[in-house]
Amino acid sequence: MNTRHHQAIRDVAPALRATAWAPDGVIEGVERRDASAPWTLAVQWHPEDDPDAAIFASFAEAIP
Repeated sequence: MNTRHHQAIRDVAPALRATAWAPDGVIEGVERRDASAPWTLAVQWHPEDDPDAAIFASFAEAIP
């Protein structure tokens, strides 16, 4: 578990919703609420940690 958070999302914009959290409660992922909008995903993690390959697979599938 990585607890080096010193910058993080505090307030999520109305168009977004939090969908991923670190064990310490820090928001690590948000998605767009509007299903008619293009695929939108924002993540915050430490790349030196083992990122989830599903994020990259989902992104590749969303590209037209």
